[in-house]
Amino acid sequence: MQISERLFRRMVRDVDDRHREAMVAFDDDQRGVLSAAVDRRRFLVGATVGGAALAVTASTIQLPGFRAVAGAQTPSAKDLAIYAASVELVAVKAYDVAAKSGLVTTKAVGDAALAFMGHHKEHANAFARIAGKQPTEIKENPKLLAEVVALTGGLKSEKDVLKLAFDLENEAAATYLFALGVLEDIPAIGLMSSVLPIETGHAVVLGNALGLAPDAADFLPGLESDAKKLDPAKYPVG
Repeated sequence: MQISERLFRRMVRDVDDRHREAMVAFDDDQRGVLSAAVDRRRFLVGATVGGAALAVTASTIQLPGFRAVAGAQTPSAKDLAIYAASVELVAVKAYDVAAKSGLVTTKAVGDAALAFMGHHKEHANAFARIAGKQPTEIKENPKLLAEVVALTGGLKSEKDVLKLAFDLENEAAATYLFALGVLEDIPAIGLMSSVLPIETGHAVVLGNALGLAPDAADFLPGLESDAKKLDPAKYPVG
C-alpha cells in the first residue's frame, strides 16, 4: 500500500462511523437526514488526508441512460431505488468474491473489504425499503453482476483487488450523483444524499491506498456506458 496500515485503518474507521451515523439518521427520520448529509458531503469535499479529495468530479454528473428506466420521463423514486439496490448488491458480490480469492494478504485490506461489503448490503436494504420491497425481493443486477464476476477472474494481486474496488466505487458514486439531480421524492433524496458520501469515502480510502488521484478511476471496459457511467438501459434490473 502507498500509505501506512495505521492510516488506512483510521480512514476505514472514519468512513464506517459516517456510514453508521447516516443509516441511523435515515431510519430515525428520513427527512432529517438531509441536513446531516450536507454536512457529511462538506467533510468529504474538504478531506485532505494524504492528498485525498472527493472522488466524484464534475465530469460524473450526467447519465442520460437513466431516463431509459422510465422511457422519456424522469425516472420515479421507486425505479431509481430498485436500480440502486441492484447495483449495491453487485458491489456486495464483488467484495465477497475478491475477499475469497486468496489475493488479499494484508489484514487491514481484508477488514476494509468486509466493512465496505457490509455498507453496500445495508445500502441495498435501505433502497429496497424506499421502493416498498423486502430486501430479498431485489437481486443483483444480472448483466452487471456477470461482467464484474468475470473481471474478478482476471485479478492477480491485492493491488488489482483494490483497483477494481476503487473503480466500482466511483461508478456507484457517479450513479448516485446523477440520481440526486433528478429525484423529487424527499425520502429517496435523503437516502441518496446519505449513501453518496459513503461511496465516495470508500473510493477516497482505496485511492489513497493505491496512491491514485481521486479522478483516476478507469471505468473498466464492460462496466460503463458510452458516457462512462452505469446505464440502466445497458444493465436492466430484469
